[in-house]
Amino acid sequence: MYKKFLFTLSLMASLNAFADVKPVWQDPQVNQQNREARRAAFFAFEDADKALAGDKSKSTRYLSMEGKWRFNFVKDHNLAPKDFFSLKFDDSNWVDFPVPGLFEIEGYGDKTYKNVGYSWGTTFDSNPPYIGETNNYTGSYRRTFDLPQDWNGQEVYFHVGSATSNLAVWVNGKYVGYSEDSKVAAEFNITKYLKKGASPALPARSTSMPARRHTSRTSPFPRTGRWTPSVVC
Repeated sequence: MYKKFLFTLSLMASLNAFADVKPVWQDPQVNQQNREARRAAFFAFEDADKALAGDKSKSTRYLSMEGKWRFNFVKDHNLAPKDFFSLKFDDSNWVDFPVPGLFEIEGYGDKTYKNVGYSWGTTFDSNPPYIGETNNYTGSYRRTFDLPQDWNGQEVYFHVGSATSNLAVWVNGKYVGYSEDSKVAAEFNITKYLKKGASPALPARSTSMPARRHTSRTSPFPRTGRWTPSVVC
């Protein structure tokens, strides 16, 4: 195998290193860190025939990360495991959770759908720009992957087609980046975080409460931790 890696993702995760530093998800001036520039949707197939067929799952440059992930859910964000992205973290007491998947459909959080008002209106009142820790449902995810051997020497990108409501990424215990705007894709260059011969896991954290969404738009979608990941080179 070429490289194994441990990814960690966190939606609505607190990224503050010191108590007096505002978490990135509470800062209205920040909606991304180290995210690749937004672009039109396309995929770079290795030859014209595969491009004409249009099925990226058949490409050697694509690796889906959909499937079962180790999962932990908490009602209050401050109760989420702080070091879940560590290579030494023990997730044996966690459950298997389908990705892509929804908190509510899988029995976590509150089933609700709104086409008027804010999707978190059943949990707490909007008080912009403040976002609290309590009633801020948070799911943490972890999974280990092996990358193809022939990806050696290639740039490797982690692609998230959708993640509600924000996303922070770690690979092999190292912080990669952060993204908001949950209904559009986010991509991160993870090449330098990969390790040959190591067994990495991909932890992820997802919350049902949007980070600062009240500063931009309402959402008709369910409050959810759905996200759709893949890796490309």
